[in-house]
Amino acid sequence: MIIKDSQFARGVVADKNGEFWDTTIPQIVFYGRSNAGKSSTVNRILGRKKLAKSSRTPGKTQEVNFYTINNGEFYVVDTPGYGYAKLPKTVRDKIRNLILWFMGTRTESRKSVMVVDAKIGLTDLDWEILERLVAADESVTILLNKSDKLKQSEIAKTLNTTRKSVPDGVDIIVFSADTGRGVDPFWAMIEKS
Repeated sequence: MIIKDSQFARGVVADKNGEFWDTTIPQIVFYGRSNAGKSSTVNRILGRKKLAKSSRTPGKTQEVNFYTINNGEFYVVDTPGYGYAKLPKTVRDKIRNLILWFMGTRTESRKSVMVVDAKIGLTDLDWEILERLVAADESVTILLNKSDKLKQSEIAKTLNTTRKSVPDGVDIIVFSADTGRGVDPFWAMIEKS
């Protein structure tokens, strides 16, 4: 995939009275726990350094951020990071409800990507998102991010454990937002599905 143009379109907060994007434009939607490296992954995949804003303060982003790619060919959507325990419960609930609201919105074509810290693996919160995506018959790819921080034997163990636990049809890619490992396989998978 050649990314010729990528730009921020808008941030969206839950509003059950309307949708704020063109539902005919395909979406690639990124989900992930706070500190899994989701925004850095979005930037690496798009070949940009600071398009998707990452923060040193987990839970700061409380919008679903839309980026138009290749002059409207498709959207990349960066959802808020979830599960940061130090946030007040009201804020955690607000983020969770926003993500669940967005997951329930309609669009003609959507591919879902879960960014998971390879060292930690799938958490209970990741499983909640994954199970909802699978139940909705979404196309799901898991990126095992931060692979550059692990030994090859640790990567192999995490990959094997993840493969055995996730439902059939969920694709898994070893990834590193820092080094770019997995970017080409990611785009190859997106283009074939």
